[in-house]
Amino acid sequence: MAKTSHTHPRHQVVFHILRPIIWLLTRVWYGYRAETFPIRENKQYLILSNHQALLDPAFVVLSFTKMPYIIASDHLNSNKFFPRLLRYCFAPIYKHKAAADIKCIRTCLKTVKEGGSILLFPTGNRVWADYSFYVDPSVVKLIRMLKIPVLLYQLQGGYGVNPRWNHNKRRGPFEGKVVRELSVEEMSAMDDDTLYTTVIEGMRYIDSEHGKRYRSATRAEYLERLLFLCPHCGKTATLRSEGALIHCHNCGLKVEYGEDLLLHCNDAAFPHRRLVDWYNAQKQWTAEQMIADGAVLWQDDGVQGCRYNGTDRHDLGEVTVTLTNKTLTFGDISLPVADITAATIISGAKLVITAGDDGYMLQGHPRFNAIKYVLMLNRLETSIKEDHYYSLTPEQ
Repeated sequence: MAKTSHTHPRHQVVFHILRPIIWLLTRVWYGYRAETFPIRENKQYLILSNHQALLDPAFVVLSFTKMPYIIASDHLNSNKFFPRLLRYCFAPIYKHKAAADIKCIRTCLKTVKEGGSILLFPTGNRVWADYSFYVDPSVVKLIRMLKIPVLLYQLQGGYGVNPRWNHNKRRGPFEGKVVRELSVEEMSAMDDDTLYTTVIEGMRYIDSEHGKRYRSATRAEYLERLLFLCPHCGKTATLRSEGALIHCHNCGLKVEYGEDLLLHCNDAAFPHRRLVDWYNAQKQWTAEQMIADGAVLWQDDGVQGCRYNGTDRHDLGEVTVTLTNKTLTFGDISLPVADITAATIISGAKLVITAGDDGYMLQGHPRFNAIKYVLMLNRLETSIKEDHYYSLTPEQ
C-alpha cells in the first residue's frame, strides 16, 4: 500500500486564496498588522511563536507567503463539523494538549521530509495573566530532530486586544513579526541550555510592560474566569465583573482593570498591581489548603460535557462537575484523579481533561472558572502534579 502524504498542493492554493481575506478581516476586527517575511520556494522553517490571542495561528501565518503546517491541539476534533474541512484545507498536525505525543513528532518529521514548514506555539497555552507559560525543554529536541532553520516570532499586543478570559475585543496596538532567524549551523554551535534560553527570550513579550493603552468599556468582563479568590475577605466564588470593574459581593471590594492592563484600587490594603500577582496568590492559596478525604473541593452545575477519541465524539449533555481528592465526576462518568494525565483550559470556560485514550471537554456557563479545577488537580495525587503549565509555582 502506498504511503499517504501529509502535505498537498491544495493546502497552498487554499492558503493563497484565503490570505487576503484573513488579512482584511484581522485588520478590521483586531487592528492587526503583520510584518511580511517571505519564504522562498525551497526554504523550510520551524516557526516558534508566543501565544496571546484566540486566532494566533491566523495572525502568524499572515507574515508568510507560504503556508506553514500548524501544530494544533486535538480538542479541535471534538467539534462535530469542522475537523474534516480543516484537514482537507490545511492539514493541521494534531497533538494531545499538555501531553507528549509521538504521533505528532512523526507527522512533523514527515511534513519536513515532504518540504513543508511547521508553526508551533511552544507554550501550548494562551497567556492568562499577561505572562508566558512554561516552555517544555523538549522543544530543543524537536529543533535538533527536524534539522531546519528556526524563526522566532513575536505577537505584540494580542493579550491587550483579546485577553483569554474576555469575550470582547479592545482597541490598541497589535502586531506580529519575526524577530530572529536561527540557522542550523548557528544552533549546532549552541549547547541545549543556550538554545533553550535563546528560544524563550526570542518569543518573550509581555504587553503590560510597554505602557500601551487598550480601550474598552467592558475591559474587566469575565475576569472571574481567571480569578476565584477575593484577596480582601478570602472567600471563593464571590467575585463578579462588570464593565471595567471586578468586585466581591461578600465584602464589597472593587478593583478597576485599567487600560494600561494594570489593577487599580482605592483600598490601600489591596495587595496586587498585576493580574499575575492575583493569580499567584490563588496558586499559593490552593497549595496551602487542608484537604479532607472525600470532601467536595469544587462543584459546578449546568456544565455541557462531551467525550472524544480522535474524530469520534459523544455528547454527555448537561452535567454537574464535582471534584474530590479521589475523583472527578460528571454525569455517569467518574474518573479517578490518579488516571488523569492532562488538564487544561480552552476558550476561557472550557475544561479539557485527558484520561487514557479519551479526552473530555466540560463547557460551563460564560463565567465558569475552570482554572480552579486545574490548579487543584496539580495539588492532588495525579500524574499532572508537576505539570508546568498550571503548576502551583508562582509566575513572574
